[in-house]
Amino acid sequence: MARSNVWLLLPIGVLVATGCGEGVDSAPKLEGGYTVDQSLPGMPCDISRLLNTRCNGCHGAPLKNSAPIPLVSRANLLERSQVDPSVTVGARSALRMRDTALSMPPARYPQPTEEEKAAFETWVAEGMPDGRCGEADAGVTVIEPVDAGPAPTVCSSNTFWTRGNDGSASMNPGFACRSCHLGQNFEGQNPNGDSERGRAFFFMGTVFPSLHEKNLCRSVVPSSGGTVEIIDAQGKVAATLMVNASGNFMSTSTRTTIAMPYTARVKANGRVRAMTTPQTDGDCNTCHTEQGRNDAPGRIVWP
Repeated sequence: MARSNVWLLLPIGVLVATGCGEGVDSAPKLEGGYTVDQSLPGMPCDISRLLNTRCNGCHGAPLKNSAPIPLVSRANLLERSQVDPSVTVGARSALRMRDTALSMPPARYPQPTEEEKAAFETWVAEGMPDGRCGEADAGVTVIEPVDAGPAPTVCSSNTFWTRGNDGSASMNPGFACRSCHLGQNFEGQNPNGDSERGRAFFFMGTVFPSLHEKNLCRSVVPSSGGTVEIIDAQGKVAATLMVNASGNFMSTSTRTTIAMPYTARVKANGRVRAMTTPQTDGDCNTCHTEQGRNDAPGRIVWP
């Protein structure tokens, strides 16, 4: 079953509504070419060029790759953010360009230069004043599509789990834990089909410091620790799961009475990263793999 896993970073205390937010890191690849029109309504030429060469392969018209909003006019950027109504879409976009964990554009694609980011931030800070391109700068250019292939994987801790299936709660970080305990060979992780159904807890997963951490890599856990909260269909915190030294978390039962569908959020460092797309499967690492599956951008990441 295809699932979309969208995680948004917010200060603790801010609630996230169900649905996708601006700049969602969910595009597996860009389909077709970029259409670069340097006379987007109400935008200066440099801002139009930035949006069209870095963003509008997905956030154009029509929208592609699960992008939730268009970025094709000044009016789009002046709207209030669906995620944080206290700021504009333009302000949120500027923040996402600086988000090192869930960058927008996604990290596997060409990124805006420092000069482009600074120019966009200055334009937003000035209130996004109306701008126009002259005829000499107008026109349409088609740029070839970008397919950067698999993102490079890392192990931020430089420490791996080496003790195999020894029954520890810290074992095999990054693996699809529940699938393995049920005897399934997800992504070749259980070739012998070994099973331990009594430990196939309903909610299981791993939190990492970046999107593309390798299987078996121990997480770098914040000094203050962290928790994963499961939010039921009524929007209430139905379970709080502790994250251990490998980054793993799990519930205590192989079944759940939590009202479905659920969402989840990770709390640490005085901040929260929330998943806003409702789910029914608690085996989190089947989507949050090294490269990400079912529209997940990669790993579950610390806020």
